[in-house]
Amino acid sequence: MRYLSILTFIGVLFGSWIPNTTNSLSKKKKREPLKISVRVEADTNVVEAGEMYSARVIVEGFRADEPPNFMFRGEELVPLADGTAEVKLRAASSRFNKEGVSEQYWRMQVIVPRIWDSDTTIKIKEYLTVVKPEVQAENVNGDMLYINCSNKVNFGVEGQESARFLVSNALYNEGENGELEIVPHAENTMEDRVKVHIIKQGSLVGTKEFYLRNAPLPSLSLTAGESPLEPRQGMGLPLPNSLSLGVIADEHFAEQFAQEANYEVSDWKVMLQRNDQTIATVKSDSPIAGLATFGPDAQAGDVIVVEVIKVLRTSTQGVQEEVALDDEQRVIRIPVR
Repeated sequence: MRYLSILTFIGVLFGSWIPNTTNSLSKKKKREPLKISVRVEADTNVVEAGEMYSARVIVEGFRADEPPNFMFRGEELVPLADGTAEVKLRAASSRFNKEGVSEQYWRMQVIVPRIWDSDTTIKIKEYLTVVKPEVQAENVNGDMLYINCSNKVNFGVEGQESARFLVSNALYNEGENGELEIVPHAENTMEDRVKVHIIKQGSLVGTKEFYLRNAPLPSLSLTAGESPLEPRQGMGLPLPNSLSLGVIADEHFAEQFAQEANYEVSDWKVMLQRNDQTIATVKSDSPIAGLATFGPDAQAGDVIVVEVIKVLRTSTQGVQEEVALDDEQRVIRIPVR
């Protein structure tokens, strides 16, 4: 080593006529730079929200003994093979355009050892199109739900066996094959809305909005004794011993919501009037009011006035609600012939 140092020193003094033995021995052979190519292969870049998306990242040109590493969302992926990794994610978006489309992307870092004698990170940004699933709701009343009634709605969602629901302003119960029982809260008004959010694998894939209506008004029927009574035709003397008040559900409502059409009269009264003066009054909290006390005083030209104070409907949930009768239903006048 001392000899080599002397030669080196002499070489510095006298120039290149003395060979630089030390430099020729210590000079390293530099690596040729790698020619790396990276490509992404996916079966499709258009994915419905809630569905799985997958893509393969393939790296070529690396040294066989130094394969690249793949970093995705802060974690190192286990390669499928040297130079190949698979990205899997569930397509999701919180905002879609009016065509129901949302442009999304994912990122990855590919770390290739010593391209230029040092590790190099290649950044990948790949785009995919997330499509909002078409949500079909089958309901006997279209986009309308009855307040405080059990509305059966069937949601047709692709892959609906994995779909779950979140419902606002209502109680709800999930059935099978996308069926949903929705009971809008009794305190809702017709200005409120019920929104059903459809979720697949933790991703919101659609929202369906329903407007609300009260159950259709029932009609009232009167029976004098055992005979149906038409108020306009009046009642003849002598008066019957009793008057019955019945509540008849709307025909279509009773057909579609038979278990919801449970009505009862809980408070009403019958008055015998003459010249707009009340002579006698009978109150009842059942469907029947006795008229025996009217008999001795009643005469032709009098009027029997029926005032309906309260009619209740009991839902399948056991909730009672007062029916908002109109004015014509609340007061019924029957002339005495």
